[in-house]
Amino acid sequence: MKEQLEKERLYLFSPFAVTVTRVEIEGILFIEKLQEAVSLAVKKNELLNARVALYENGEAYYETQIFDSNPNDEIRVYQNLYWKDLVKEQEKNAFDLDHGELVRFFLLQNDDKQELVVIAHRLLGDGASIAFLIEDIMCALSDQKLTAKPYKKSIAADTEGKLPFMRKIQENRIRSHWQKEGTTFDQEEYYKLYADFWQKNSSYIQYETFYAAALLRIAAYAKQEKVSIGAVILTAFAKASRELRHVQAAESMDERVIKANEQADLKELQKHLHPESIYVEISSNREYKGIGDYAIKKKASYLYEEDLPFAENTKKLDTLLKQSPNVEEANMIARFPKSLTDSIYFELSGLYMSPDTEWLMNELGITQDRACLAVTNLAKVPIPVKYKNLLLKNYVYVPPMHPGARRALGITIFGNAMNICLHVKEDEYLQNARLFFQKGIAVLRKL
Repeated sequence: MKEQLEKERLYLFSPFAVTVTRVEIEGILFIEKLQEAVSLAVKKNELLNARVALYENGEAYYETQIFDSNPNDEIRVYQNLYWKDLVKEQEKNAFDLDHGELVRFFLLQNDDKQELVVIAHRLLGDGASIAFLIEDIMCALSDQKLTAKPYKKSIAADTEGKLPFMRKIQENRIRSHWQKEGTTFDQEEYYKLYADFWQKNSSYIQYETFYAAALLRIAAYAKQEKVSIGAVILTAFAKASRELRHVQAAESMDERVIKANEQADLKELQKHLHPESIYVEISSNREYKGIGDYAIKKKASYLYEEDLPFAENTKKLDTLLKQSPNVEEANMIARFPKSLTDSIYFELSGLYMSPDTEWLMNELGITQDRACLAVTNLAKVPIPVKYKNLLLKNYVYVPPMHPGARRALGITIFGNAMNICLHVKEDEYLQNARLFFQKGIAVLRKL
């Protein structure tokens, strides 16, 4: 296999394109058999037997590799370690992409439970891909036969799409200037970027569980209003964001204006509030249960309307989310030199500056303030709960932090429970992000 990275290229040089999946396993588990199951699952998935090769000309490929020792098939076992602490420790260690490392498996054994934690680079695939990999492991544990899963490319980007004449001229100018003035980045620069980012930063994870009664209540509300559960959840967080932004806008206004009169105050506040961008990645159920980036991506801009009931806001946002998938991101990445996409993360980290990079970042909605929301909605996790005498429960998906959004949410429904997980960088905006999350959860629990 030798397949070029296309839309996945956006993740290649990202220091935070890491996903975490954590699930509890009930039943008697033997470490030796779990190791065998992991090794077999890795062997059957072609992408886990490949490396990411980066060439001097800037092109990057998934290439099949014959390993003396596959870096992906080890299960690491820890006693009495909290899974969030494990993530904080592991996020600082860059994946050795050149030698094929794309995933790390951990078994955490505590007094009251045993947890499987899968930490993967986003180049391995979308959230559903990790679920299918866990299913392979559980099937192998329960002595079920596994089938080989070759890597299948997702739909290719459209590089010949219809563009307005002036847009073509603009893009040609950017490409021409980058070819003259731009640069390529190598693996060593990636490792330095990664180390520099995590030396200065750490991430914060918080999740809330909605058990059967609460989940059924949300589902019943969605059915009553004829909208998706995802739309209900996002509307709750849009409402939370609106409330927080009201406070921020008020604090930024001159106190004399605030005291003038309520009507003038309200109009002035409105000037400070603009629709918020919401990036939605839907890892929908699909026929092919293999590893790869098959997620559907959508982007919507929405500002919660306080003069409308919650239900009406939900219907408006649901309509926006039903629009066609956002393929422009993948198409744009395909139209420009791959090294220009790589430069985004060096620009964000202050290690490189280019007007071409700034232009591309702006076109992709990636700004330094990143005051947006990125959501990975796995919906109903597409794998069984029970495997003979073993049972999976409390499935949590921690999405990668998004270069174009300050806050990232992961939504999973598994068994009779739903988990909503917040993943953000620990910085000066952390308190705001925590308030945002708590307010959104409170809205959902009141439905």
